[in-house]
Amino acid sequence: MLTFNEIPAAIEKLQADLRELICYIKGQGTHEEASEFITRKELAQMLQINFSTIHHWVKAKRITPINIGGRVYFSRKEILSFIKKTK
Repeated sequence: MLTFNEIPAAIEKLQADLRELICYIKGQGTHEEASEFITRKELAQMLQINFSTIHHWVKAKRITPINIGGRVYFSRKEILSFIKKTK
């Protein structure tokens, strides 16, 4: 049984699972491969960094945020390019 406070996280998990399933059914591989944009949370998880690091990179213009519908996203291609440049 979920508590009231756990409901948003459970809904987010279900949405992610549904995106993965839809991509799999369409034959696009995983959602990670199909998605052109990623959220701050996905970026932090992907690079194993804090939100504050992302904030500093944006302020230093090392990466460019994309605002869509009041939410902040990042271009997957730009992030992968950024990672290659910094290695």
